[in-house]
Amino acid sequence: SETSGGLVSFSLGIAGDCYLAFISRWSNMPMYHEQYSNDEEGEQGIALEIEKYTDEKDRDWTIKQPRDIPEGLHLSALCYSKALDVKNLSAADKTSLKKRLGNVKNELGVFFMNQSTTLMQN
Repeated sequence: SETSGGLVSFSLGIAGDCYLAFISRWSNMPMYHEQYSNDEEGEQGIALEIEKYTDEKDRDWTIKQPRDIPEGLHLSALCYSKALDVKNLSAADKTSLKKRLGNVKNELGVFFMNQSTTLMQN
């Protein structure tokens, strides 16, 4: 339905935002890993709801802790791209998702340019 599509797109957009937030606070990743490993009350119910609306292939990448900064940026971009694939998005939602996708792709480009600069200087 149109409503569930909007909810899916919104959720994927938030997931993309979260991956980008991880990257901006990369030094905190050990703490995030620890928090992720601790079961909290209510999480089982959330996991069951996610399983209702996604297949296993999608859950493998949407609920994942990035190993490194490029993977986190890639996961963020993937979330935004999948959100854009949802049918019946409003023009404002499409514009917002496209801007966020462009931002994360820019961040990925800057990351690799900085890596190559570092390699050239060594």
